[in-house]
Amino acid sequence: MAIKVIAQRRVLKIGKNPGVKKFVMRPDLYIPIQEKKVFKEASTRSGISVGVMKAGLIRSDKVLGSSQEHPTSP
Repeated sequence: MAIKVIAQRRVLKIGKNPGVKKFVMRPDLYIPIQEKKVFKEASTRSGISVGVMKAGLIRSDKVLGSSQEHPTSP
């Protein structure tokens, strides 16, 4: 996913120093990317094959008892 972030200077109303101006980050643009690209990039950077990563993700989903079905699970 691609995230474009904007920093805005705002007056804080809560926290240790209310009334102080600080930069606050917020997302401006959020674009989901294909799962295939995520696995390919992770595989390239880690040296672990795509199949092993998918199998690990599916297994961890089952072990943790995810309530939603993962798109790669059979």
